[in-house]
Amino acid sequence: WAAAWCGHCMAQKNMFGDRAANLTMVDCTAPANQATCTAMNITRYPTWIYGDKRRLGRLTFPELASFAECQISHKPPGARPKDLG
Repeated sequence: WAAAWCGHCMAQKNMFGDRAANLTMVDCTAPANQATCTAMNITRYPTWIYGDKRRLGRLTFPELASFAECQISHKPPGARPKDLG
């Protein structure tokens, strides 16, 4: 959950490099998405939702892996040291 004007959201997306195409990113500023974002109580960007858990803000790969209860098996393409935690 993101906003087109949100620098942290775009940095988070760019962190994934070409794998960002695999992410579902909902732009809450798009008129077609505003009702859904309101219903989901999205008030800050980026917002990550996994199951019934929610995290706010820009996260490193290790933080995302912990949040999603998975392990990082390799360095994601384009990852910079600061993204890895």
